[in-house]
Amino acid sequence: MMRCKHCNREHPDDYKFCPVTGKELEQPLKACSNPNCDNFEKSILPAQAKFCPRCGQMIAGDDLSPESGETVFSVNGVEFEMVHVEGGSFDMGEEGNILAPLHRVTLSSYHIGKYPVTQQLWEMVMGDNPSTFKGPNRPVESVSWEDCQRFISKLNRLTRKKFKLPTEAQWEFAARGGNNSAGYEYSGSNDIYSVAWFEENSGYETYDVGELLPNELGIYDMSGNVFEWCSDHRSDLRVVRGGSFIYTCGVCNSYTSNPSNRSEDTGFRLCL
Repeated sequence: MMRCKHCNREHPDDYKFCPVTGKELEQPLKACSNPNCDNFEKSILPAQAKFCPRCGQMIAGDDLSPESGETVFSVNGVEFEMVHVEGGSFDMGEEGNILAPLHRVTLSSYHIGKYPVTQQLWEMVMGDNPSTFKGPNRPVESVSWEDCQRFISKLNRLTRKKFKLPTEAQWEFAARGGNNSAGYEYSGSNDIYSVAWFEENSGYETYDVGELLPNELGIYDMSGNVFEWCSDHRSDLRVVRGGSFIYTCGVCNSYTSNPSNRSEDTGFRLCL
């Protein structure tokens, strides 16, 4: 994108002059995402820079290959992975489910977290760890929908990306395996024990992400471990999807919760 320094608007790469001010456009400057660097969050690096000249860290986002199916990001050395979900249409919900009735949905392509957000990533971005069941690679939990928004806002400043919570449709399409769906009852299998930590195998605690089998898209933990906040709302409540270590859940179950609620069985997953 090109930016006008006079009105601060962004325009397509092939624009040479701002259609609002008539001034010549410039490529936006970059900032370092290393909190220990003097260039942290200072937009002073040239657009073509791939590494910070002060600390040597790769500029956030330059390790992203739009053509690749799986993408890796890093925040001060803590990596997290996103999986490409090719757009398509599917029947969302199920017959007889009042909260999630059956209806046809069409989605554009997007990326979704390979795993739920971990405590390690949360702590690197936020500086604290609210989770009940501690472990760097366990999913962060005991976070409200509002907490997730604060985390995402800080993450986007660090990475200069536009991460968000998935919509309920994006979440379910990914959980079903997208265009590769085999129609399983759970995300990745008809055998819940192989893909989910739930009430009968969890010992009532969370586990490191990615320990069980993935679904058809290579995404983990969408039927268990922790419930996951979505961006959708119903009245004043926010949507929660998935399953958790104290419940059993398929791919169609949909719940709601107060956006300020914090629960030890609820975390979230990123979308881009």
